[in-house]
Amino acid sequence: QHYFIQSNLRCAKTFEMARKLKFACNIGTMFAKSLSLIGRLEAAKNQGFASIEVAFPYTWSLDEWRDGLSRHPLDVVLINTPLGPEGQPGFSACQNKEDEFIAGVE
Repeated sequence: QHYFIQSNLRCAKTFEMARKLKFACNIGTMFAKSLSLIGRLEAAKNQGFASIEVAFPYTWSLDEWRDGLSRHPLDVVLINTPLGPEGQPGFSACQNKEDEFIAGVE
């Protein structure tokens, strides 16, 4: 009986933690069929998401992002920095590539 009570308490704590989680959708994978940024943002909002992530936001201009997010307010919680000239990721972890990393973030 003691094990059963501990098990139920563990399940209750796990459930409570799960209720606090907030999910973001990756608009590049979940809504890949919608080619426009506006279409992807609208789809995310319509599915009930409050936050999005996008691996490579550089397909669209900053003006497109401003317009899209003003029409469909969502929090952007994750973006990747641009790829390097030869398609290599990870400038933030490369020695002597700090300037390229900072330029990509700006």
